[in-house]
Formats: sequence, structure tokens, C-alpha cells
Amino acid sequence: MRIGTWGAALVTLTGLVGCASAGPNTAEDGSGSRVFWVYHDGEFAWPGDYSYVATPDYRDRSGVPLSGKYDIKVTLTSKWGGWQPFATNWVFDTAPYNYLRFALKPTQPNQTAQVYFMLVGDKPVGTTVNPFKYGPAPVVGQWNVYTIPLADIGVAKTKIYKFAIQDQTGLPNNVFYVDDVAFVADGGRP
Repeated sequence: MRIGTWGAALVTLTGLVGCASAGPNTAEDGSGSRVFWVYHDGEFAWPGDYSYVATPDYRDRSGVPLSGKYDIKVTLTSKWGGWQPFATNWVFDTAPYNYLRFALKPTQPNQTAQVYFMLVGDKPVGTTVNPFKYGPAPVVGQWNVYTIPLADIGVAKTKIYKFAIQDQTGLPNNVFYVDDVAFVADGGRP
């Protein structure tokens, strides 16, 4: 298990108005839409990850972050590795949110991936989805944003423990970058 750098500190949300009643990493964008940042501006808001056959670097700069000083560099150590953050106190209520949004930058042509959620005890919940159906085709060395309806994954209005962005290229050595990971109420960009 890799522990995130956020800890109990408050995250700075550039350009957002804080929403004190919802917690330090929840905010509203300019239109009043609710946003919960899992990772933003180099800050990881959840307590850690159970990434598998992959090593995440939360303070990476080599990916030229989409926003802030850092992004997450996910380095696979074998086939089918994934970044898998887990929620504070093992539970996250998705009820206020309708989408999972994140930016991803591949380093390999024909990058494929899947996103899925789990409950405590590694019990699958919902279904797996191809994130690239929810945004532009992945391009090597280019950030693209993917906005996935939680209803499409089968986790709308429920509680979850963790989720994963898993590489599906089948390559034993691969790197991809992730940035601006959020649960959002509105499908527009925060």
C-alpha cells in the first residue's frame, strides 16, 4: 500500500469556492456544481491506494501536469496493472455526484484501459467500462479528459470503497499519467 501525500491537510482548490459543510476536498465550481477532488493540483485527498503491479508517483513532473505542479505517473511492473485509490474510512458516498472525471495521458500507441469500482472485501460493484468511450481517443503524449456517468458503471447513488483505472494493453512495461481526478455532479468541466 502506498500512502497518499494529502493526509489531514486541507487541499487548495484553485478557482473554486470551498464548500465547508461537505469537507475540505469538496467544492463548488463557478456554476454551483459540486466537485469532490480525489487528486488535484498535486494533492491526493484519499488516504492511499492499493495499486497492483504498478507503482504510482504522486509527485511526478515528467508528465507535464495538466494542472498544478504534479500529476500521477503510473508505472506498470507487469501486465494489467492499475492505479487503485481507496476512500477515507473505506467508504465514499456517490449520491451527490453523477460522474467520475479524470485526465489521462498515455505513453504507448493504442492505449486501452478499463475503470471499475469495488466494495470492502474486494467485492465488485457495478460493471467495468472503457473510459475512452467517454472522451477523445487516447493520443500518445496528450492529455485528454474522460467524464464517465456513474450510472453507466452501476455505482450511482451508492457507497463505494475504491476504484481502479487499469491498463488493458497487455504490455509488461507501460507508463500512463493521471491528473485532475474528481467526482462531479455536473458533466461540464470544473
